[in-house]
Amino acid sequence: MKAEESLVYSFYVLFLISFMGSWEMLFAVGLLIIIGSIIVLKKFRPLRLLLPVLPFMTLMCLPMVISALLGVRSNDQIFYLRIVYKLGISSVVLSTLIEKYSSLYLLDGILALGLPNVLNTIFALTFRYFYMIESDVQIGNKAMKSRGIQNRKGLSIVFIFGEWIGGFFLKSSIHAELVHQAMLSRGFGLGSEKIKRMSLKKLILPTVVFLLLIIMDKVIQRGYFC
Repeated sequence: MKAEESLVYSFYVLFLISFMGSWEMLFAVGLLIIIGSIIVLKKFRPLRLLLPVLPFMTLMCLPMVISALLGVRSNDQIFYLRIVYKLGISSVVLSTLIEKYSSLYLLDGILALGLPNVLNTIFALTFRYFYMIESDVQIGNKAMKSRGIQNRKGLSIVFIFGEWIGGFFLKSSIHAELVHQAMLSRGFGLGSEKIKRMSLKKLILPTVVFLLLIIMDKVIQRGYFC
C-alpha cells in the first residue's frame, strides 16, 4: 500500500469514528482497529498507542469515577464515555500509522495527496528544518555526555548548558539561511515541481464503504433492527 493510500484510509477511519453514535458500531469498528493494529505492528503495546491521549482520557474519566463513588448519577456519563472511547481508538489508529511507517514515508504520502504545490513545498522544507534541529539536539546530547555532564556538580552544569544552548541558536540561524536558499533553488513562489498525485478513482471504494457504514450506524441508532 502506498503512503498516500495509507493516509487517506486512516482519515476515513477517523472520520467514521467521529460520525458514529451507536455503541454497537463503535465496538465493532474498535475491535477491527485493534485486530488490524496487532497484525500490522510487530509488537502490540496498547499503553504506548494510547499514550498521546492518555492524560486527557484520565481527566475525562476522573469526574465520572468520583460521581460513581459518591453515588451521584448523571446523564452525561454516557456522553463522556463515548468521547473517551473515540479518543482511545483514534489514538490507536494514528499511533499505529506512525509506528508502522517512517516520517519520510508519511511525508511522501502527504505530498501525493493532491495539495497545492506551495503547501507541498512548505511541508517538505518544514520537515527538513525540523530534521536538522533533531540532528543537532542528538549531537548536543552526545557532546554533553562525552564531557561527563552527569558527573558535574554545581554551576559548572549551568555553564555547559549555556554553551550548548548558545551554539544551538547559532546553528538555528545557519539552518534558517540554508532553508531559505533551498526555497529559492526550488522556485518557491514561482511555481514548484509537480508531484505525482493520487488518483481519485482510488477514493471510490473507501467512500462507498464509509457511506454504507454511516447509514448502517444511523439505522441502528433509530432502532430499525429491534
